[in-house]
Amino acid sequence: MNRSGLYKASSLVLQLIALGGLFVWALVAQAQDGEVIQERVFKLERSKNSKVVQYDIRLSADRRPIAGDPIAGYWLREDGSTAPLERFQRAAYGFDATCSEACEVVTIEMKANIGRLVRVYEVDGVYRAETEIAGARALIERIYIKSTERRFLWPRIDWIDFEGYDVATGERRSERYVP
Repeated sequence: MNRSGLYKASSLVLQLIALGGLFVWALVAQAQDGEVIQERVFKLERSKNSKVVQYDIRLSADRRPIAGDPIAGYWLREDGSTAPLERFQRAAYGFDATCSEACEVVTIEMKANIGRLVRVYEVDGVYRAETEIAGARALIERIYIKSTERRFLWPRIDWIDFEGYDVATGERRSERYVP
């Protein structure tokens, strides 16, 4: 390659680097203005297979729940990748989420009959999910649904295990709920 060709090639590389830098700067500027942070708050495991439904709280840059859409639910695969809940899956694993007046507490009503509400709020700078476990307020560690597949019908929920820690005492709590 002669000098002229080398100069044009290096000039093109510099232009691409500059353009890439502008693109990255634009993304950073956009993230600072309308940034949405998601923090994991609880997961739902199932007997059907090893896929997990993960539920996150959606926060603005100032770490306040996003009032209009405070909770995200999605599949968390074994390899760490994620996938959205499909329309028919939302009927089983979806939810309705509502904020308190100042959106300090988000209340989740699950579409599946888990027999209780879930509340999400900040505890020492971290958002946690709480529900009643064995008659006490408890921070959720795990929810496990045991179901039986049925032909042409929705799966039947056999039982649901709740595991967590008592809000007042820190003791482990567990309960098996039969709908």
